[in-house]
Amino acid sequence: MRKTLLLAFLMCIGCSLAFSQGVTTSSLTGQITDSKGGGLPGANVVAVHEPSGTQYGASTNAYGRFIIP
Repeated sequence: MRKTLLLAFLMCIGCSLAFSQGVTTSSLTGQITDSKGGGLPGANVVAVHEPSGTQYGASTNAYGRFIIP
């Protein structure tokens, strides 16, 4: 009986750990400025995830700020 309960408990923990690795989220924010320190509106920003080669992009707003979710 104890072995069965222990096995069931270990299986539940193993399954929950496997599911917890499925999703990662993050974002990248910043500001693009010119040589005088002012925000640069309309600049294109590209971030590349090197292992997969996936590219994410955004354009800066009127103040030079961007957000890549």
